[in-house]
Amino acid sequence: MCAPMAIIGLLGTVASTAMSMMGAQQQAKAQEEAALRQAEQHRAQSELQARQAVIGQTTAGYEQRRKSEQIDQVQARQRNIYGTTGLTIDGSPMDVMADTASEGALDVAAIQWNSELKASNNNFEAQISQFNSDTSVKAAKTARQTGNINAASALVGGLSSATNSVSRLGLRF
Repeated sequence: MCAPMAIIGLLGTVASTAMSMMGAQQQAKAQEEAALRQAEQHRAQSELQARQAVIGQTTAGYEQRRKSEQIDQVQARQRNIYGTTGLTIDGSPMDVMADTASEGALDVAAIQWNSELKASNNNFEAQISQFNSDTSVKAAKTARQTGNINAASALVGGLSSATNSVSRLGLRF
C-alpha cells in the first residue's frame, strides 16, 4: 500500500505542474497583447507622420504661391511709384525691381527646400514607426512561442517529478 503522504506529494506535483503551465501561458498572453498594442500605436504614429508629410507639402505649395503673389504686389507697387513720379524703369528702378524678383525667388526656393526637408523627415519617421510596429508584432509572436515553450517545460518537469514520485512509491505501469 502507498503511503498517504507520497500520494499527496504526487498530487501536489501534478497541481503545481498545471499551475506552472497556466501561469506561463497567461504571462505569454499578456506579453503578446502588450506587444500587439504597442505595434498598433507605432502603426498609427506611422500613418500620422505620413499624413504630416503630405500636409506639409500642401502647405508649402500654398506658402510658395502666397509669397509669389506678395512679390508680384511689391513689384506692381514699385512700377506704380516709378510711373507716378515720371521715372523710367531703366537703370536704378530696374535694378531695384530685379533685386525684388531675385529675393522673392530665393524666398520661394527656401520655402520649397524647407518643405521638402520636413516631408523627408516625416517620411523617415513614418518608416521608423512602421519598422517598430513590425518589430512589436514579431515580439508578440515570440512571446506566444516562449509561453508555449515554458508551458511545455513545466509539463516535462512535472512529469519527471511525478515519475520519480511514482517510482519511489514502488508503483509500476
